[in-house]
Amino acid sequence: VDIDGRTFENLELGGAAKVDVTDTTDEVIAKLTATPSVTEGGEITYTITLTNKDGLLINNHGALTFTLSDGKTVITVP
Repeated sequence: VDIDGRTFENLELGGAAKVDVTDTTDEVIAKLTATPSVTEGGEITYTITLTNKDGLLINNHGALTFTLSDGKTVITVP
């Protein structure tokens, strides 16, 4: 058997490997900003900036769901 340019005459593979990954909950701060002013009929743009406890930006995340303090308004970001 040739593997990575090496030849093995009697290659024996062990059993299946198992890896356990334990994740922790990290504090995330969400800062909501909006267009400071608009004319009647204009559009408002909302921006949510996510940072960790050290103030570093959080990027490359999956879907996010935010529930505002009124408990009724839910925003989902795919």
